[in-house]
Amino acid sequence: MTKLNNKFETGQVWSCRSVSSSNEHKALIVSIDEFEDENVIGIAVISQDSGGSPFMPFSIKAFSASAFELIDTGRETSDFNDGYQYWKELYIDGEAGVYDISIDEVLGLNS
Repeated sequence: MTKLNNKFETGQVWSCRSVSSSNEHKALIVSIDEFEDENVIGIAVISQDSGGSPFMPFSIKAFSASAFELIDTGRETSDFNDGYQYWKELYIDGEAGVYDISIDEVLGLNS
């Protein structure tokens, strides 16, 4: 289990802010990486409507601004390993980035 700032850990599920109170997002922390230039939290969004999302990397600042309540711990994250490894290789090669906007804003990009 990886920990960051003694607050976030892999396997945790957080309630995250949404513009619509009827559509609260839940984020499963899949990975935590401390790179030289920034810390990155990889998540999967768990929702009643969509079931789940693919791996999505966020800056610690963006995730911290979205997450407001820890609701579960110890969740399994292995289903997201392939997406995480793919993103990490591209990130290290400078071919992928991280979201620096809220989870709600990212989910709205596909609407």
